[in-house]
Amino acid sequence: MAIIDNGNNNSVHFKFHEYKETRANITINGDNNKIDCLGQLYGNGKLNITITASGCSIILESGIIINRGLNIYIAPSGGGTPSKDCNVTIAKDVFFNGVSTLTLSESNNRIDIGEGCLLAGGITFSTSDSHPIYDLDSNLRVNPSASIFIDANVWIGSNVHFLKKAYIPSGSVVAAHSIVTRKFDTPNIAVAGNPAKVVKHNIRWQKKV
Repeated sequence: MAIIDNGNNNSVHFKFHEYKETRANITINGDNNKIDCLGQLYGNGKLNITITASGCSIILESGIIINRGLNIYIAPSGGGTPSKDCNVTIAKDVFFNGVSTLTLSESNNRIDIGEGCLLAGGITFSTSDSHPIYDLDSNLRVNPSASIFIDANVWIGSNVHFLKKAYIPSGSVVAAHSIVTRKFDTPNIAVAGNPAKVVKHNIRWQKKV
């Protein structure tokens, strides 16, 4: 495990010493950040974490499988907007089968991925549009950042993009190449498209044969 820490009062804790050194790269440039891995990480992939912010936390629960790669970035957005107090929680038994990238920008945002989710490759999460946009008349911002929530037992196809405000309820499926831009309220749905919409209600999917 490679760790670079140029800040103050940062904490990195991996519960199991068996976690191989070549599989994790962690860079922190900021203060009062916390990374807690509460159980063994499995798979042949690599975990990359970069925090260029302060007051942030990342919690990885037990039984997480990283088959290829998981990238977590917490950093300022475009235009110099700083990031702070952002949080990531990945619940137990989440399976990252391909490469997924979580990007948190600005402040007080979070990305939660619920228990038992299955993610294919090329999946991205972004809590910010990177650059603020303002109304010319009121000078009020029209694209504020927002958190992203994935509930338990969600199957996410390849090359899905989750943008700010995205919320997928439990037991649902997100079709490949979808772009999710809003909250869905009803569990056990299939969503697809750009922007994603409900294409099927009252479904269930089977993780293991």
